[in-house]
Amino acid sequence: MGLPPLIEALRSRPGMFVNPQTLDVITAFLRGYDAALYGGLLIGFREWLIVRSDGGNNLAWEALARDLLGKNLLGDEMKAIEMLFGLLEEFTNARDMPDGLRRIYMNYERWLREQEWYTPQSPQWIAFDISRAGHE
Repeated sequence: MGLPPLIEALRSRPGMFVNPQTLDVITAFLRGYDAALYGGLLIGFREWLIVRSDGGNNLAWEALARDLLGKNLLGDEMKAIEMLFGLLEEFTNARDMPDGLRRIYMNYERWLREQEWYTPQSPQWIAFDISRAGHE
């Protein structure tokens, strides 16, 4: 399915939508677009980024994406912006697969359970056997 037409337009011609054309402004635009869709654009994106980067459970998706893009891109905004859209497209393709969002959240739960700090005393702990999930 790919990215929505407006996001593809933003990707190909960011100057038509935002000024200045910086990673921060693009992420703010994406956050606003997501809010207008009641979370429909970025649902699962943060969790997908956490699993992909193997960390950052305490970060917002913008910080996770920036970490994945690397510190060396801070001087090259257009390259960083294109890489962000690449991540978003990869995520969207994974989410749009059959059971894609479910798989993203299951991978995130599996990742959480591998962390030594995530225990039954954790506030978000859900008691179930993830190894048996989907087999009942």
